[in-house]
Amino acid sequence: MTAPRSRFDITRPAGERLEAYVAKFTAKYEAGADVAGEARFIDALADRGSAILDGGCGTGRTGAALTQAGHRVLGVDRSPRLVEVARQYFPHARYAVRDLLEVSSVDLVDAGLPPRADVIVLAGNVMPCLAGGTERQVLENLRSLLAVGGRLVLGFRTDREYTVADLHRHQKELGLRELHRFSDWQLGSWREDAAWIVSVMTYEGTE
Repeated sequence: MTAPRSRFDITRPAGERLEAYVAKFTAKYEAGADVAGEARFIDALADRGSAILDGGCGTGRTGAALTQAGHRVLGVDRSPRLVEVARQYFPHARYAVRDLLEVSSVDLVDAGLPPRADVIVLAGNVMPCLAGGTERQVLENLRSLLAVGGRLVLGFRTDREYTVADLHRHQKELGLRELHRFSDWQLGSWREDAAWIVSVMTYEGTE
């Protein structure tokens, strides 16, 4: 199956935005900048040695930090270029080229994880960068990969095409229960005019 083009893919000429994104983060890595804010958030809510899927992992920073913290992590991204950079800078972590519509329990098992993850995280505006109209399908696929009682954590800007209202609707349709909602990765209190949403959800079904 050929995955539809994402919003990230179509907002600039081919390759231009991708290389700008790579340059932004590799500059941070080379400078020794702190890029583990989202990982600290996830580490705080996860049991030691949790199985974690880092969806839309980009150049690998979150999955690498969580691996360093002792978790079993697989980072996946649809871009071979971004996964290449992740492997270059963080060779201790596991990464795979996978679209979020297609990532499966087989991928988790192949990476040494159980078939369902304890935590799934989509940080860094992954949801608004998906192909328009696929967001619910992606959440449904991720729900199928989440251990019952596990945590699904999404963080994205609220001024993009995929909105907080869209997320709330999809949560209800898919039986995802929101446990916490913040305005940033530093546990800022939620407010309706917040520039970011960080939503922590669980799935308590048995399918």
